Amino acid sequence: MLVHLAGGINAPARQAFSQALVETLFGQEADQVKPLKCLDDAITGYTFDLVPLRKALKWGTEADNTIVHLIQTSLQSLPLGKPRIANSVRGPQDVLRLISTTGMDLFDSRWAVDLATFGVALDFTFPVPSLPTGPPLTRTRDNRKADIGHNLYNGKYATEFNRLSTLFLDGQSKSSVLNSTSAVVTEQRWCPCTACSPTSPRIQLKHSQADEHVPDPSVPLEYQPAHTRAYIHHLLHTHEMSAHSLLTMHNLCVVDRFFADIRDVLGRYGVDKFTEEVQKFRDWYDDDEAAGDYTQHSAEAGEIVGGIMGREAKNDWASVDKARGKGRLAREKEKPGATVLEVEAV
Repeated sequence: MLVHLAGGINAPARQAFSQALVETLFGQEADQVKPLKCLDDAITGYTFDLVPLRKALKWGTEADNTIVHLIQTSLQSLPLGKPRIANSVRGPQDVLRLISTTGMDLFDSRWAVDLATFGVALDFTFPVPSLPTGPPLTRTRDNRKADIGHNLYNGKYATEFNRLSTLFLDGQSKSSVLNSTSAVVTEQRWCPCTACSPTSPRIQLKHSQADEHVPDPSVPLEYQPAHTRAYIHHLLHTHEMSAHSLLTMHNLCVVDRFFADIRDVLGRYGVDKFTEEVQKFRDWYDDDEAAGDYTQHSAEAGEIVGGIMGREAKNDWASVDKARGKGRLAREKEKPGATVLEVEAV
């Protein structure tokens, strides 16, 4: 059983709720939960829903610090060995912040799926990357921090025939490296998603006697060329559902590797090195909080993920989605100052 630690933004209330879970029960209350000595004995782990906390606080860095303090207050009286689960994080910066300050164990990945919906292909690593060779890196903002991905709705990607991620090899590139006779061994990550590493089917379904040729399952897996940024850009602008499917698979693979790398750094180098790498990550990548307009207390301001890039992607997605089902003439007519020839049906 997982228990949501209640108390809202009231620190004493959160502390009182947690203490009530671990205090020894007596009398009739103890009889009702026998053989347990306290309520916490029946609890598997603890959950934290971040959305209500962000909505109750003023957006900004101070709000993030307050949320950390509230979570720490809830956990102060509770045992260390039980899972801690955070719902509705806004991105990798949130994840690293909560791991390093509260010891959070598990997170949902809705933010990565939301970014796929808005046409973003994730392209980041932890620890931060050395300068790679290959397709262009993500955009660097005025704050000198890099985006965590590519907004493929943007028109500049219409002619970028590169794989989705610069920092992850595609299947074909990985195979070429492994089959190379060079003594150089690359440690660059690779993305196994269908968008980056599509494969030829090795087993053909036999529908009739006409289907005589059935490939041998023992034949080695053969990777096909990766889908390009230009191709996904085209799919997004033509409202093809496959665009979001491909981006979702890609983003979840990047997130899976992100968590694997977190475990690797903690396991191999310890907390001090992890803390150092977290700070480098914050210095390198655009922070999630940059997407919010904290001068306005609105739900939308704090829930956009992906920093400035995420806000731009959502706006681009909305403009393309608004045109769904409308003909070209109708779309052009709605643009300010545009003129459209009236065409009479003959």
